[in-house]
Amino acid sequence: MKLKQIKPQKIYERVAEQLKEMILDGTLKPGERLLSVRELAEELQVGRSAVREALSALSAMGLIEIRQGEGTFVKKFSEADLLSFDVSDQLIDIDQIKSLMEVRKIIEVSAVELAAQRRTNEDLFHLEEALNRMKEDLKTLDENEAADWMFHYAIAKATKNNMLVHIIESISDSIKKNLKTNRKILFSLPGTPEQLLEEHSNIFHAIEKRDSQEARKLMLEHLQRVEDKIFVLSNDIALEKG
Repeated sequence: MKLKQIKPQKIYERVAEQLKEMILDGTLKPGERLLSVRELAEELQVGRSAVREALSALSAMGLIEIRQGEGTFVKKFSEADLLSFDVSDQLIDIDQIKSLMEVRKIIEVSAVELAAQRRTNEDLFHLEEALNRMKEDLKTLDENEAADWMFHYAIAKATKNNMLVHIIESISDSIKKNLKTNRKILFSLPGTPEQLLEEHSNIFHAIEKRDSQEARKLMLEHLQRVEDKIFVLSNDIALEKG
C-alpha cells in the first residue's frame, strides 16, 4: 500500500482553504467585497500576516482582485475553473520567495557575465530558441514559464562551468516553482509579459555582443524588478484599509 505523506498545514494555508471553500459554495459571490485584513484576522482569530499571505495566494490563483484603496473583491469565474485550483500548489510564502530571489541574484548575475564571455554560436541558438518561444507564448502562462526556465538554463550552460550547471540543476525544482508563482502574479499586471520579454531580449543581445558588464547589469535589474513587482502585491494587501 502506497500512502501519501500527511503534511501539517500552516495557518495561512488553512485561511486560504476556508476562503476558497466559501467562494466555491457561493457564500462569497463574484463582485463581493471581502472584509479588511484586520476584520478577517479578528473573525478567524489569526494574525494579520496569515491573512495577507492567504489573500496573496488567492490573488495569484485569480480568485480575488486586490484594488488599492478600495479593498479585496471576489472575481468572476466558472465552477469548473475553481475546482481545478489546488491551494497547496498556489500558496505564496513571501519569505521563501525573497530567499530564493536572493540566491538567484547571487548565482545568475555572475553566470550571465561568464556566459557573455564564453558563449558559442550553439549557445546563442539555444538562447534565441527560448526567446522565440517566449514571443510565441507571450500570453500563455505555462508555456511562457517553460520558455523562461529554458532561457535561464541556457545561460548556465553557456558559462561552460559544470559545477555551476550542477548547482542550477540541483535547485531547478525550486526555481521552476518560483517562476510559476512569479508569473501568476506578474501576468496579472498590465504590460508585464511584454516587459519581461523585452528584458530577456536585452540580456540576449548583451550576451550576443559579448558585453559581460552590460549582461550582468541587465540580469541584476531584471531579477530585482521581478522581485519588486512581486512585493507590490503584498504591499497592496498591507496597505488595504483596516
